[in-house]
Amino acid sequence: MTRNLKTKDITHYGIQSKYSDLWNKTRNKIKHLYNSERYFFLPLLKKSSSFLDLGCATGGFYNIIRNKKNNFEYYGYDVSQNMIRAAKKKYNNGIFKVYDGNKIGHKKKSVDFCFSFGTLHHTENYLNLIDQMIKVSKRYIVFDLRFTKDKSLINNKKSYQSFFYTKKKYSRIQYNVINFENFINSIKPYSKKYAVKIYGYNHLPNKTVTTKYKKVITASVFIDKSKSEKIKIILKNKI
Repeated sequence: MTRNLKTKDITHYGIQSKYSDLWNKTRNKIKHLYNSERYFFLPLLKKSSSFLDLGCATGGFYNIIRNKKNNFEYYGYDVSQNMIRAAKKKYNNGIFKVYDGNKIGHKKKSVDFCFSFGTLHHTENYLNLIDQMIKVSKRYIVFDLRFTKDKSLINNKKSYQSFFYTKKKYSRIQYNVINFENFINSIKPYSKKYAVKIYGYNHLPNKTVTTKYKKVITASVFIDKSKSEKIKIILKNKI
């Protein structure tokens, strides 16, 4: 299901269209990315020619890719009409679509590389979206999450990120912190068929995050459908 772009945008970062303008100035250069995002993304960027960006916001990753590649296909999906509208206006060679946050609605095995950054740890249905990303991709999948060695915290009343505009808080969204061992168990079915690698490190939650955990494991997960290997985990103690 795709929402009409003319309807009111009530998503957490789409309530004010001016907030979308702020995204146009960030997350559109390699220097804006976390180390955990760069770790897998940059090597795979060189090996891929078609991309699906889940949670694309105003399309900043399109700009990152076009600065490294001349010819490529890019599909950006987001739940915010304001964000998609801004992305279409700025990057008219990309294909941007609004989706309902549940069903990606893209053809199976249709892109080389499907990725999602800064999105899945804000959704309750992250495992379902990961499964869809794997189906959409021909080969590579990368996404980031926030982990803990303690109990999972998936409760928007106890763990959430606030959004501000001109210093005034106007919205918030859940901020998942997932037990690392539980997550490993949940992806074991994929690891029996594909190569799975995880790279992460200890990190302080964003200043706009309210959660009981003083530190989280910020990590990216890489799945390669062309290989079958045991899960490889690299976790560092960086803060």
